[in-house]
Amino acid sequence: MSIWELPASTKVNKSIPKNAFDINASSRNKKQFIEYVDKILWRNKIADFTVNLPYSEYQEFQIFEITLRKKAEITELLNLMDKTILYPVVFLLIYGEEMQISVAIKHLHPAKPNTTVIDWRFSSEWFTTEQNPYILQLTKSIDHTLTNLCTQLSSTKNEEKNLKTLIEREQTISKLQNEIAALTAEIKRTKQFKKKVELNLKLQKLSTEYQIISG
Repeated sequence: MSIWELPASTKVNKSIPKNAFDINASSRNKKQFIEYVDKILWRNKIADFTVNLPYSEYQEFQIFEITLRKKAEITELLNLMDKTILYPVVFLLIYGEEMQISVAIKHLHPAKPNTTVIDWRFSSEWFTTEQNPYILQLTKSIDHTLTNLCTQLSSTKNEEKNLKTLIEREQTISKLQNEIAALTAEIKRTKQFKKKVELNLKLQKLSTEYQIISG
């Protein structure tokens, strides 16, 4: 089930066995693969030589389709696969007529060869294939194509020049959301009026910061 019309030169259409990731998988992960994953298909390779686009940092990224047995949260499995695959992977999770997109930006582990460290994961909500709002823009460069998709999946829709600044913004937004949630809970527990006023002022400041950075 492809949601994007991509050049024939990008097609791979190769089945990936679930046990291909056993080297880094725990017994829990192996059970999750059996319970949640029906099949994994390496659908496309987006690279300088398959789409005739230049690149700077990212020479290529892959598109994997994962057909699920259950509509479930499988971030743990995606992280496992991402740590094993050196290039970025756009995962298309499919359950019936619904789909979710997830892509992690990562870097090579400094001490463990052939292993990556995940910097940030961008994921969509579930959507129907007929209502797909996401576009894969094969323009300018491989880096631009990947950055543009991650921007569409991010908390805000403001285009960033590079993935580093986009990730930094997402990390800041996530931190502010956690601080706001914790402060809101503390205000509800607080009974002293003076303390409540102080906390509300702090919450107002954090909320303003959040509104500014989230656009």
